[in-house]
Amino acid sequence: MILNELTATLVYLDRQDACKTILMMGAGFGSGVDLTYLLCDNRNKGTKQEFITTLAQLGKPILLGVSGAVVGAAVTILPLFDFVLASNSARRNATSELLMSCKKISSQEAKSLNLITRVCNHDSFEKNAEMWAKEISKYSAQSMQTTMVNILS
Repeated sequence: MILNELTATLVYLDRQDACKTILMMGAGFGSGVDLTYLLCDNRNKGTKQEFITTLAQLGKPILLGVSGAVVGAAVTILPLFDFVLASNSARRNATSELLMSCKKISSQEAKSLNLITRVCNHDSFEKNAEMWAKEISKYSAQSMQTTMVNILS
């Protein structure tokens, strides 16, 4: 199951000294099927909980790159990522009112609601995500870890 593999990969990367930042990207992240399954399907509940717990407890910064739609339940796990980069063509539903009404908002609106960290042009999305991950990797690991612990406390 892909969720088991993703969780195992995150744990592996978190243990690697050479890995300073984890970058997750994928076409269609949160477009419905993947995160509806993740959060709403009661089968393999332990696997889903393990994935969410792993995301929440990673010791390294994790950057999520989204270039497609982020709808419904997908919006609810955005806070588990330390940084979220969205292309200016990405659209998402935000806040509980927007989740219930299914109103779509732009990347800029989502940024103003602090659901995402940065917005970039869709044409240079992957390049921007990789450059930002490299930039984050240069930050002091100890400082970032202390900051994350304090934020979560």
